[in-house]
Amino acid sequence: MDFTAYISNLSADKRTLLYRSPWTSLAVFRNLPPLAQVYVMRLLFVPTPFPSDFMDSWARSSSASSHKAALTALKGLDVLKEYQCLPGQPQPGPGGGAGFGGVPPGSRTGGLVAAQQQQQPQPPKMVGALHPDFRAQLQRVVCFGAHLMRGDVPPAAAAAAPPLEQLGEWATRQWEALQLFLLGAARAPPGLPPLLRNSKCPDLDLRGLLMEAGLLAFPSGPGGVGARGGGGLAVTQRGFHFLLQAPERQLWAVLREYIKFAEGHSSEDLASTLSFLLQLGFRRVGQPCAWGELRQPEQRMAAHMVQLGLLAVFQAADGSLYYTPTRLASSLCGGGGGAAAAIASDLGGGSADRTGAGGGVGGRTAAAGSGGGGAGGGLESGGVSDAYIIVESNYRVYAYTRSPVTIAVLELFVKREALLPNLFVGAIRRDSILAALSRGITAEELVSYLAARPHPSVASRSPVVPEVVSDQIRLWEASMNRLRADAAVLYENMESRELFQRAVAFARSSGTLLWEDSTKMKFVALDAGHEAMKGFIVRAKQEVRQ
Repeated sequence: MDFTAYISNLSADKRTLLYRSPWTSLAVFRNLPPLAQVYVMRLLFVPTPFPSDFMDSWARSSSASSHKAALTALKGLDVLKEYQCLPGQPQPGPGGGAGFGGVPPGSRTGGLVAAQQQQQPQPPKMVGALHPDFRAQLQRVVCFGAHLMRGDVPPAAAAAAPPLEQLGEWATRQWEALQLFLLGAARAPPGLPPLLRNSKCPDLDLRGLLMEAGLLAFPSGPGGVGARGGGGLAVTQRGFHFLLQAPERQLWAVLREYIKFAEGHSSEDLASTLSFLLQLGFRRVGQPCAWGELRQPEQRMAAHMVQLGLLAVFQAADGSLYYTPTRLASSLCGGGGGAAAAIASDLGGGSADRTGAGGGVGGRTAAAGSGGGGAGGGLESGGVSDAYIIVESNYRVYAYTRSPVTIAVLELFVKREALLPNLFVGAIRRDSILAALSRGITAEELVSYLAARPHPSVASRSPVVPEVVSDQIRLWEASMNRLRADAAVLYENMESRELFQRAVAFARSSGTLLWEDSTKMKFVALDAGHEAMKGFIVRAKQEVRQ
């Protein structure tokens, strides 16, 4: 999910509701281009409007494109609002109450200027200002951000909080359970932990959520059946693309449907849902928060996020319930690659980053050194190692991984030959590749997946996937597009040549004619137009006989 694109596509009223939350305002600010962030900070404490061309003086002519892109981003999100200042209205300048010329309105010279402006009609001038709600909430974050994000943690809750390694294991287990259910390897989606199940918290309908997202569907026929999900459902073409994406993109693909439901209910629900989700992204991983301080709708959302692995719950010694964000929640606020690298490491078995930026030993080092979500230094991988893949020129594939999700994804297009505790051995075969291509996966996606997490021993090889293998996969894809089969009907034994000619003309005009033989009075048309053709032939026979 492109967060800024989603916000810019909302109506102005909905954006105003969203900007009344400090978490949403901060998330929007973090997703702005760097130059646009500089402009916002310059104008954050400017209380009055300013001439719209005032910001143009901040950029050199050589940086005109970057300046224009920054202004476009600010205006597209309504962070920077422009409006006309009609003649006769006060026209404040960038410094406060003075006009555009910098003359105080109460001075004698200012009165002469005003008299001249009244005599000569002046065109309306454009002025700009930051969105008032956005500016107020971002000021609140700048001035009191530490207090907003820190909160008070009782000693009993801090002592009972689970370690970071345990939080990583919980997030990995829940997200892998979701992916395995999508692949059909698990009969049920991930559920709530016993602490929340005993509290009678409602479960999230993940089956319906995945169907609304287009990742699962009931098979329409033998040709459309892929890997079987629970309840007779099958993963769709979009579902296969989902499995090949990076973890943070997978997360937003699921949450997009969750947010869409709130958006369809009411604007207030949309604002509260986004504010709560983004708040989790700014919380420190492992920071305990009291469950009882949440309102009833927030408790319902928190239970759903626990089910997805974004939150974990625990009980203090006095019996009170607490929740804490996991690494998976640290990508919700955006604005940095450290959190994404940490998530990719936590869920590295789930899918590979197709850009290859987080792969190999370098990806693990970057994740360990990042403080995604405000967490400390260590990396909690939950006992799941990244998938280091070796592809040989003899079409053999070796994947060093313990993740059942990585193994299930590889088995979509690689025929398994052996499976050891930390090693998957398979071979790329024509039938396995054609099976994957028939489900909608492209050859480029398959090659990119194999190249995204190279083993250190082959990481310096260029290309990582041997050309003989990648070229053969592309050739197999091309062979599928060489021929196309369409259901058709043969029409023959026409009563007269006139009837034959009229039927052929009708088929040609409707775009269903495939072949004709005027000598034997035969033709072939698509089956899609067979019912219309039957009705036309019946009417044409009657007209010819008359």
